[in-house]
Amino acid sequence: MNMSTHQHHFVPTWHHTTYPAISENDPALSAKGKIVFITGGGRGIGRAVAKSFAIAKADGIFLIGRNENDLFQTAKIAIKAAREDSRSTTTIRFTIADISDTHAVSVAVQQAISVYGRIDVLVQNAGYLDSHRSVVDSDLEDY
Repeated sequence: MNMSTHQHHFVPTWHHTTYPAISENDPALSAKGKIVFITGGGRGIGRAVAKSFAIAKADGIFLIGRNENDLFQTAKIAIKAAREDSRSTTTIRFTIADISDTHAVSVAVQQAISVYGRIDVLVQNAGYLDSHRSVVDSDLEDY
């Protein structure tokens, strides 16, 4: 069998955008009252998650990432999405932190708690891969 032409069908329907059962606009899925902390919040999936939580009316979103401009752009996009509902009170803060620096992440968490009082939702979106080795040979600090 030629693997390059073989398709796996794990689900009966493919979705390329939000659909009603998971819509950020569904009141049953509201994030109202929640404080969300997102690692890797500057681009890609992190940016989309921030925007979705803003639409879902999270009270606060705290982003961390390595690039200040990317974080700023994500904050702008999420706030714009939140403001489409004139009743939105979502606020967004961010700080630069590399998830491979445990001290920087700890400081960022403390900043988020200082601003919002707590964290209700953690979206661990950022990733790091140092070297290819077995989990048995890995150091806890690698995770």
